[in-house]
Amino acid sequence: GACIDFLHGRGVDTVEKYPSYESLVTAAAASKIRIFCIDKPPAEYLLTKHHVEGDYRFSAPLYVGQFHRAFRKGNASLMSRVEDGFAKITEAELEAVDKKWLGSALDRPGGWLVARYVAYVVLVLVALALALILWNRSLRRLVSLNTAELTRALDQLRLSEARWKFALDGARDALWDFDVATGEEHVSSRWPEMLGFAEAEIDTSYRSWENSIHPDDRPKVLSRLRASTDGSADIYESEHRVRCKNGSWKWILARGKVIARDANGKALRMIGTRSDITERIRAGEERDRFASIVKRSFTEIYLVDSETLRFDYANDGALRNLGYSMEALRQMTPFEIKPGLTEASLRNIIEPLIRREKESIVFETQHRRADGSVYPVEVHLQLTVFEDHPVLLSLVLDMTERKETDKLRTAKEAAELASHTKTIFVASMSHELRTPLNSILGFAQLLEYEPVVRATESVLKKVTHIRSAGKHLLAMVEDILDLSSIEAGKLVLVSEPVEMLHLLLDCAALAEMQAQRNKINFNYRHDDEDYWVVGDRKRLKQVLVNLLSNAIKYNRDGGAINCSLSQDAHCVTIAIQDTGIGLTGAQMSKLFEPFNRLGAENSATEGTGIGLVIVKQLVLAMNGTINVVSEADTGSTFTLTFLRRVPAESSPAQAA
Repeated sequence: GACIDFLHGRGVDTVEKYPSYESLVTAAAASKIRIFCIDKPPAEYLLTKHHVEGDYRFSAPLYVGQFHRAFRKGNASLMSRVEDGFAKITEAELEAVDKKWLGSALDRPGGWLVARYVAYVVLVLVALALALILWNRSLRRLVSLNTAELTRALDQLRLSEARWKFALDGARDALWDFDVATGEEHVSSRWPEMLGFAEAEIDTSYRSWENSIHPDDRPKVLSRLRASTDGSADIYESEHRVRCKNGSWKWILARGKVIARDANGKALRMIGTRSDITERIRAGEERDRFASIVKRSFTEIYLVDSETLRFDYANDGALRNLGYSMEALRQMTPFEIKPGLTEASLRNIIEPLIRREKESIVFETQHRRADGSVYPVEVHLQLTVFEDHPVLLSLVLDMTERKETDKLRTAKEAAELASHTKTIFVASMSHELRTPLNSILGFAQLLEYEPVVRATESVLKKVTHIRSAGKHLLAMVEDILDLSSIEAGKLVLVSEPVEMLHLLLDCAALAEMQAQRNKINFNYRHDDEDYWVVGDRKRLKQVLVNLLSNAIKYNRDGGAINCSLSQDAHCVTIAIQDTGIGLTGAQMSKLFEPFNRLGAENSATEGTGIGLVIVKQLVLAMNGTINVVSEADTGSTFTLTFLRRVPAESSPAQAA
């Protein structure tokens, strides 16, 4: 009624009445009417029920009525009770009643619909953005993978070239490439250098090479070469003498292989290496001379197998004093010629040598001769290696006719002989090891460039491992030779001005590849550009390379090596600090003991335990000092100090 009156009052006469709210909203849902008047609560409920709440909007209220309650006249008490009852209904309870019977109030339908469409648009835009981001990231990943693959290929090529150059420079061998058909030979620059020629001076023809071979060696060399070129031998190898520019003769170890043949099997091309083995030959001659001296010495000298305790060798003095032949003695053990000595007691005596707790043992005992007579002896025992097997070197002094007055002289002679024996023995064995090692390295280098090897990754890895192990063993041999020279007092040093900053950078460059593998960075700190000292450049480089190598080997992955240089009026100081595992106090006390790796022998880290011993001896020999500060789990700092010298003119050659 109020709504109709409102519309009539505004000139609207086309008004249709419906019998109920339900019929009205049903007609609206069927689009029969577009404007209708209804109370708001039932409108919200019924529009939602018919799912058309989004199709209509509410206008401003046309009429606001009051809630009326009707009672029969005169029933005031009932009216009072109803009023009291309504007064007790809370707002929350009224809302609950409305919600149950009239439904929940609707939001403005138009605003909700717009919000829904906006949400759809936002979701679509977000999906497009995510798709673009994923597509962009996929493109970046593809570009990154392609770039990384190209970078790895370039790095491998550079690494291969660097390894090849390093192998040639490290082995100090000459390469040769022989064209059998033309007789022309191509050689690396090391070959003329080895013979004392300039590159432009040497004749590389076959005839010139043949004439350079010593006349006594020439038939044997040519015979072995023909065997290779004719196909009767796969490998060419020869030790012979070659004439140098100054007319002297140098011993050469030549190795080669035919890499191309014609249909008849005749060689077309050969490649190989030439090594200078002059020092090895001289060492062999020295060894032979020493062996002759040992054999004819009046001092009894024995070699005893450290496991079976049987005699391996005895010199003429021992055989003469005992009265046994070498064949008979090889079937015997030391406790068979020492009255009262048992196998158990002998093993107890040599136990400190076997466990490397002592370098030598000296004791007095008696020897029993073949005729049953006994004589007093003083025995000097050392553990050494002979033909790749640990043996006991025993020097025995006959004390029968010696008096107390000359006992010291005899002991001194024995000690000197033992020391000399050990030094010559180690040097000789080291030279003997170096020859097969160089052969292994040479053939490993050749194998790495064989197409068959390079075609199979597993085989190439094995060949590379052989060459790496050979280089490590060769370095060990060089260290042993250095240590032997130092102990024998035969180390020769050159006193010259050396610029340490450039030398340090050169050494760091050599270790850069090893550091990169472990993600270790080099840091440098210095105030000046020139740090001149007095020393032997070669040995100073050896010291720095050793310390930098240790700083890398015992560092942490992702660690750092901090190098600092400083100087005052008298000295130059070089400090090399790592961020590695450090050393305990107990390890520090044994740091410079030979062959003591301070527990690292149980790890995968390579080493011999003599590097720092050589470093210390070299530094002291050059009037320098070396100090170490270390803390476990923090790192170590090695500090070198040398006498400062500023040359009158610092030439680039000196600095380099």
